[in-house]
Amino acid sequence: MNRRTTYEVMKTTFHYDGGHQWLKVSSEQMQRVDILLNQISHYSYVDNDNPPTYYLEGDCHAELFINTARDQGIEVVWTDHDDGNESFIRNLDRINPKPNEWLDIIEI
Repeated sequence: MNRRTTYEVMKTTFHYDGGHQWLKVSSEQMQRVDILLNQISHYSYVDNDNPPTYYLEGDCHAELFINTARDQGIEVVWTDHDDGNESFIRNLDRINPKPNEWLDIIEI
């Protein structure tokens, strides 16, 4: 597969605790990379503020996001953030998408 040359850098944060890790992705970033919510399982979380923020689990969904972005010429870079023994992310709502559900368009 031929990948496009990187022309954009997307910055974010990788949160982790004593047992797992999550990539923090804004609604705008999800839309930019064009990820369907039905590609993300209930092992990822959402902070339902307006606009929502997504925390993609580190084993599969973060990799899906990073690779999809890379295929579009977007380099995802992050800083690591240690949330201690148990991250606040575990208390957020789990993503529970309907089939073929797209993110709502956000007008800024």
